[in-house]
Amino acid sequence: MSCIAIATALAAIAAANLRGGQDSIRLRSALVELQSQDHLMRDRARRWGDRGELVFSAETGRVMRVEPRREGQPHEISLAEFADDVRVEKVLVAGDRETDRDTTRIACSTAGRTKTYAALVAAGSERQWIVVTGLTGKFERIDDERRVADIFRMLGTSPADGDDAR
Repeated sequence: MSCIAIATALAAIAAANLRGGQDSIRLRSALVELQSQDHLMRDRARRWGDRGELVFSAETGRVMRVEPRREGQPHEISLAEFADDVRVEKVLVAGDRETDRDTTRIACSTAGRTKTYAALVAAGSERQWIVVTGLTGKFERIDDERRVADIFRMLGTSPADGDDAR
């Protein structure tokens, strides 16, 4: 009987480890996709003057890249790499005073610049902050929200003031 209890406990531990590993892989994949879409938006803006934007939905936890079309209607591209349980839980934007909104839009100038922003991305039990520098598009992975606030202060802006997109 004790062998069954030990085997059950070991199986539960192994399952938890596998699930945590899968969460980590899905999170990394989502971060790579988000970074790729941000870079693509900036590149298209610089090359062709397309003022795209990233749209974060608080309701769905999803992100979309929106591109202008010559016909005038925007073209929306969902980030397909996000697995079902991957969500963007929070977005902070330099210069934005309102942080609890249904939709956050990160507009890109024709020079390929945005406001500096941070996003908390989650996959299952894994969570990761990323900070994206508005002028350069550099992504930095951050472990906690206090450090995110410190970075915004070091840039001379808090999440509630400043605008890099000009």
